[in-house]
Amino acid sequence: MSALRTIVWSIFCIAIGVFLSTFEIRGRTSLGHLEHAWNHRSSTVEKVKDAAEETVEKVQKKVSSREAPVTRPTETHTPADQNAIDQLIAKHQH
Repeated sequence: MSALRTIVWSIFCIAIGVFLSTFEIRGRTSLGHLEHAWNHRSSTVEKVKDAAEETVEKVQKKVSSREAPVTRPTETHTPADQNAIDQLIAKHQH
């Protein structure tokens, strides 16, 4: 029984392959549509790749053009603000 099932599935798969390779849809076979999609995909990939390379170059130019390193902002608190912060910290620790 398993041999018969294997033979039937093999015939079915071969029939689908023959159908897909010979039947035309909109003037092309399935293989023709696949080749067309593959050829157009590669040009799209090239466009994306070129755009990414241009973006990287722009960022590298901006980063290298900085004259001084970026410094972190400093916090400046008045004595009254510092006392209020200290009180809040002390309040939440207990």
